[in-house]
Amino acid sequence: MTRNFLFCISLLFTGVFLTGCSQQDTESLTTSSGTNLYLADNVRSASGNNVATYSTNGTSVTLTDGSQSAYTSSLFVSGSDVYVAGYEYSTSGYPIAKYWKNGIAVSLTDGTTNAYASSIYVSNGNVYVSGFTDNSNGYSVAVYWKNGTKVELTDGTTNSYANTIAVSGSDVYVAGTTINANGLNVAVCWKNGTVTNLSDGTTDAFANAIVLNNGNVYIAGNVYNSNSVAVATYWKNGVVNALSDGNYNATANAIAVSDNNIYIAGATVNSNEKSVATYWQNGSAVTLTDGTLDAEIKAIYLSGSDLYLAGYTTNSSGNKIAVYWKNGTLVNISDGTTDALINAIVVK
Repeated sequence: MTRNFLFCISLLFTGVFLTGCSQQDTESLTTSSGTNLYLADNVRSASGNNVATYSTNGTSVTLTDGSQSAYTSSLFVSGSDVYVAGYEYSTSGYPIAKYWKNGIAVSLTDGTTNAYASSIYVSNGNVYVSGFTDNSNGYSVAVYWKNGTKVELTDGTTNSYANTIAVSGSDVYVAGTTINANGLNVAVCWKNGTVTNLSDGTTDAFANAIVLNNGNVYIAGNVYNSNSVAVATYWKNGVVNALSDGNYNATANAIAVSDNNIYIAGATVNSNEKSVATYWQNGSAVTLTDGTLDAEIKAIYLSGSDLYLAGYTTNSSGNKIAVYWKNGTLVNISDGTTDALINAIVVK
C-alpha cells in the first residue's frame, strides 16, 4: 500500500540463520501433486509505472496496462476463481480501490478521492474487501465492501485504516489502525462493525494481518515500545504476544495457523540497518536471508506440511526481486532489472 505503516529500518535482531537453503533462479519449484501456486505481484515497468499482475504456476496475468500505476495487495482463490485486490491510479491522480476476478476489474470507488483496497476474502459466494477511503475533510475512513456495497467502520473524524479482513459464517472481522486524540496509531479489530482496541494507545501500534482458526482470532502486527522500537507482535483473542525483544525494529506482516502451530512472517533489522526476512514458528525466529541486503516476507501460506513464504530480496543495484520460499528454498520470480515484489501467495 502507498501509505506504508511498516517500521523505519534501523538495528539488529539476533535470530537463527537458516543455513543450507538452496536457491532456484526461475519459478520452477513445483508444488505438491494436484496443487497450484498463485502469486500476486507488483512489477515496475520500463516507463516507471507499476503494473499489477498475478501468476498461476508461473503463467503471468497482467491486470493493468501500465498507463497508470497499479498495485496488488491481496489474493484469494475460491474454486476455479482467482480474486486479487488492490488499487489503480486514475488519470486525475487518485487511487481507485478495486479487485479483479479472473483478470476482470471491478472498481469499488469512482476515482474522485483517495481509496485503497487492502485485503480480500470470499465466503459463500460473497466478496469482502477491506480498505480505506478519504472523505471530504481529508481523513481516511476504514471501510469494507461486501459485493461492492461499502460499509464504513469509522466516523471520519480521524484517520483510520482497515488493513485485513476475514469472515466466519455471518461474522466479519476486520483489523487495522485508528488514530487517537494524541495522534498515535492504535491497533484495532472490528467484529461486525464493533471495534476492540488491541493496544493501549500510549505508543504507535499496527494490525497488519488476521486469520481465524477453530474459533480463535489471530492478528499479526507490531507495537512500538517506550524507546520507539517496533516490536513484532501477535494477538490471540486480544491477548498480546511479543515476538521480538524490543532492542531492534521488527514487524509481523502475515500469519497462518495449523494444528496449534502459529507461523508469523515479516522482517527484523540488523546492525547494518538492513531488513532481514524473518518468520516465527511458535515464537522462535528463523531468518531466511543473511542481512547483507534488504529482504522482507510479505505473505505466508500453509499447504499440508509445506510452508510457503513470499516477498522480496534486494540485489546489489538496489532493485527489489520478487521471491518466494518453499520450506526454506528460495525461488526468484523476477530478474532484478526493475523493482518487483510479491504481496500474496496461495497454494491449493
